[in-house]
Amino acid sequence: MKCGIEIHQELEGKKLFCQCPTQLNDDPPESTFVRKLRAVKGETEEVDVAAAHEQKKDKEFVYEFLEDNACLVEMDEAPPRQLNQEALETSITISRLLNCTIVDAAQVMRKTVVDGSNTSGFQRTSLIGRNGWIEVDGKKIGIQTVVLEEDAARIIDTKDKTTHYRLDRLGIPLLEIATDPDITSPKQCKAVAEAIGSLLRSVKVKRGIGTIRQDINVSIPGGARVEIKGAQDLSKVTDLCNNEISRQQGLIEIQKQLHGSFAFNMQEIQAFASTQSQVLKDKNIFGIKVEGAKGILGKELQPKKRFGTELSDHAKMYGAGIMHSDELPKAGITEEEVEAVRQELQCKEDDAFVITAADETTAETALKAVVERLREATKGVPKEVRKANQDGTTSYLRPMPGAARMYPETDVPINNIPENYLKQTLPETVQQKTFRYQKMGLGEDLAKDIAKENATLFEACLDYGLKEAYVAEILVSAAPTIRRQHNVEINPSDEDYHDLFKAIGKGEAAKENALDILKENKPVKDVLKKYKSMPDDALKQHLERIVASNKGAPMGALMGLAMKELRGKASGEKIAKLLKELV
Repeated sequence: MKCGIEIHQELEGKKLFCQCPTQLNDDPPESTFVRKLRAVKGETEEVDVAAAHEQKKDKEFVYEFLEDNACLVEMDEAPPRQLNQEALETSITISRLLNCTIVDAAQVMRKTVVDGSNTSGFQRTSLIGRNGWIEVDGKKIGIQTVVLEEDAARIIDTKDKTTHYRLDRLGIPLLEIATDPDITSPKQCKAVAEAIGSLLRSVKVKRGIGTIRQDINVSIPGGARVEIKGAQDLSKVTDLCNNEISRQQGLIEIQKQLHGSFAFNMQEIQAFASTQSQVLKDKNIFGIKVEGAKGILGKELQPKKRFGTELSDHAKMYGAGIMHSDELPKAGITEEEVEAVRQELQCKEDDAFVITAADETTAETALKAVVERLREATKGVPKEVRKANQDGTTSYLRPMPGAARMYPETDVPINNIPENYLKQTLPETVQQKTFRYQKMGLGEDLAKDIAKENATLFEACLDYGLKEAYVAEILVSAAPTIRRQHNVEINPSDEDYHDLFKAIGKGEAAKENALDILKENKPVKDVLKKYKSMPDDALKQHLERIVASNKGAPMGALMGLAMKELRGKASGEKIAKLLKELV
């Protein structure tokens, strides 16, 4: 395959064109407003095909609003303010880390988007870097562009032709990193996504589910570029690639088999007038004949998704579901009813049919979309945008957008790139930190984990005189170990870890007690008294008694007896040292 990816990463701080915070909020909205959006001509005097497709759905958008994280800018009732300089600086730093050429000035553009995700009907976006590269497993992967843009509103609910959005996410600074189509395997696609994601941890970015998303562009010989949007789970990237390869291979085979003209000739179906099927009973049923397609509509393209599923995806865009002859009889529909439909539509032996239960207007729009998709299938694999599903499959979203959707933003002045942004010392990357931590004595996996998640805390906690590997191991493995062994969820703060390591470093708590202290799931400073180490003179008395009671015992045996009795009261190192002196 040939593949390129787009990484979308939210940045910390304020929103891109106002001073609103970037925290999400699920409290009940303080107010709502309703809009419809329409496609307009861009700078090329053309209407973008994807925008025109969205407008056909005739959808209504309800926007939920809270004043603590959105303002008139998000409502599109006030012009955008100056571009967020902190976000601009961060995007330049990432561009430099990716070996990009930085633009002379950031020109904000408008990208037409009328699916409701932007109240204005467009997304503001600005090119920052281009023609860069990143090395992954010894191969250079080209970085086409680094773009700074505003994130979209958050979908809350969709029902029929109404979608509810929340404005808390709208306007959050979003970094888009697009690679060249240099990726040649699903495994490599995942590796590149991981490498770029790791690099992004070198700067101030938001963390958590939904703050980073991957779009994957895939094509195969004889196929076409298909964009898979919204892959949030890296573990599904290889499945998404493999399933898209399979889907395109299947569509290429279908192209060779289809030979119908697919003229649109919808008619109302009478065969279900007395049906007992609860899906179709007492409903108006409309259908179309699909010439020469018997057995083709049921061809599996992805796991549990057939060519008929693709037709259904297009029909659902206009509010109607479909059934086709390759999947019938089912849902209470009998063999006799299927045959009656075939007769009504004058199907030949190798013909198929598609039916829908809807009002006539909806049925006509939906079945026309099905016919249009069938016509596309005779040409091969269509260029389109698809949605990533949780099971690693995809569903149709819209046609592939073109250049017609871009035009200059007239409300935001051009931002000349400050010279000092280009001269700043670049931050240490996760890869560089990993290498440095390995030189401290950490194993490769432990070094990677610390570099990715806890580098700042790890380095701060080394001030207490403890071995680097011990501090790293506690930071990385304490929570999962306690969860596994004791079924207790802990979430220690940075202050808790500082209190723990400080006490151990001073000899006020034993290393062996670290997990027990954290397992209490309380502020560490409140728990330390319970695990306070035994004073040296008392410890020595205990050890003298053990030695006297076991005269002639080897050092190993004495150490075992001492640890059994005194574990948690003193460190193993201190016990071993005192025993050697006594023996």
